[in-house]
Formats: sequence, structure tokens, C-alpha cells
Amino acid sequence: MSKFLKFFLAISVLLVIGGAVLFVVTVSKNGFSFNTVETVLNSHEVTEDFSNINITTHTADIIFKQSEDDKCRVECLETEKEYHTVEVKDNSLNITIVDERKFEDKYMFNFVTASLKITISLPKITYNELNISTSTSDIDAPKEFTFTDVKIKNSTGKINLLSDVTNSIDIVTSTSDVRVENAHPKTLNVKLSTGDIVIKNVEVTETFTTSSSTGDNEFENVKAKNINIKGGTGHTTLKNTTASEHLEIINGTGRVTLDRVDGDTIKIKTSTGRVTGTILTSKSFYAKTSTGSVDVPKTTGNLCEIETSTGDISIKLAE
Repeated sequence: MSKFLKFFLAISVLLVIGGAVLFVVTVSKNGFSFNTVETVLNSHEVTEDFSNINITTHTADIIFKQSEDDKCRVECLETEKEYHTVEVKDNSLNITIVDERKFEDKYMFNFVTASLKITISLPKITYNELNISTSTSDIDAPKEFTFTDVKIKNSTGKINLLSDVTNSIDIVTSTSDVRVENAHPKTLNVKLSTGDIVIKNVEVTETFTTSSSTGDNEFENVKAKNINIKGGTGHTTLKNTTASEHLEIINGTGRVTLDRVDGDTIKIKTSTGRVTGTILTSKSFYAKTSTGSVDVPKTTGNLCEIETSTGDISIKLAE
């Protein structure tokens, strides 16, 4: 064993021991007990007008709903040391986390009595920008609202964007299930590591891009100029999905299923998994598989390129 490796291992052991000692000291200061953190409901009535919404939080779930009394109200179920400020500035409603917890508060075994939550009651149905940055939150934006631009950055939590969006959708997350419905943006980008992507009843005038490492992808009633879908481990299913120019699907492990799908040109590539289904118009097919069978129409037209390492290829023209 080299001197450098011995030194590295020694430092690693010391860090582990140091962390254990720090944990024991912190717990002992608390009498070796676990804390229960009570939640409080703070309500903020917003009287100023605004067009944009900016939310920065840690773990609170975020829920939008229509106001019942034509007033804007933000209700925060939070803790005494981890709460939110609510203010209108520069035509924007800003909801911002304030974390006054000490070290022992953050890293002790603290049990919060209820799930933290931010409920935003909005008097109008149309807004410009919606920007959300959070760590672990579920996000629900119902179909009653319309936004010009939506940008969401999240680590873990379910994202349900059912509101209409007219310009751009940009969702980046690590471990989440993402659902987008009823939107008509110019561009759509969804990027995640682990989780399912479901997109339905969406029409994109320019580019439609999704990327995931682990999880299933489901697209239904989707139209775009260009569609680019990148999957890792999981199945990709497209139904009534068309690209006026190029449709491209790159999958790792998992089958690709097409149901009345089309593009001016089509490219599908998988490592392990069959490619089956129907397309709408005639194509000139280039289909190749290392292990499996190939069954495609003998037609002419623009290029449809399908390649897989392990799996069957079976494509038919929809009736």
C-alpha cells in the first residue's frame, strides 16, 4: 500500500470518528432525546398587485388555488425557526424561506408534527413568470391558471403542472415524478435523473425536449415542431404524438411503444428493448437490430431510422 493511500485512509477514518463524536456531543447536549417540532399556520394577505411569482423554500409543499373572495392570500404551515417572508416588490410576489435553525436543530432527530405547506390563493387567473426553487417539495399548479413562463428547480418531490403556459416551460429536478398537461408553450424542457415523466395535451410551437435517467416516459396528444426524448432505464410510450419536423427518441434499457406517432423524419435508438407500434405516414425505413427480428413496411418517403441492440422492431402504418 502506498504512503499516499495510507494517509488518505487515515484521514478518512479520522473524519468518520470526528463526525461520530460530534453527533454524540450534540445529542448529549439535548439529553439524548428526540425533539418534536410544532408547526404554526401564518397567513399573509397581499393587497398589492403583481404579475410574477417567485418562491424559494426548502421542504414545504406548494399549492396554488383560486381565491374564493378575490383576495390574494398566502398561508404558510411552517415552524417557528423555519418560516417564510411574503412581500411584493418590482411587480413580483416574493415568498422566501428564512432559516433560523442552529446546527443542532438541523442535524438532531427532530420530528415535525405536520407536513410543511405553502398555499397560495390567487385572485387572477393569468400571470407572467412563475419561478420556484426548492429542495424537497410537491408542487401543484391547477388547470385554472395561465402563466407566460414557468421555471422550476427541485431536488425531490412530485410536480404537477396542469396550468396553461404560453411561452416556456423549464423543469430541472433530481428525483421527481413530473406531469405537464394543457400547455401551449413555444419551448418545453424537462430534465430529471430518477422519476416518471407524463406529458399530455400539450402543443409546443418550437422545441420539445425531455431527459431522464431512470423512469418511464409517457406522452399523449403532443404536438411540436421538433421532439427530442432521451431516456435511460425505463419504458417510453407515445400516443397521438407528432413532430412537424424531426422526432428523435434515444432510450437506454426499456421498450419504445408508438401509437399513431409521426414526424417528418424519425430516429429511434435503444440499447435493450423492443420498438413497436404504428406511425401515420409512409417512410423509407432503415431498421437494424443485433438480436431480434425486423418487421417494417416496404414504403418510400422521408427517413425513419430505427436501431436497437437487443430487441425486436415491429412498425406498421396506422389505419
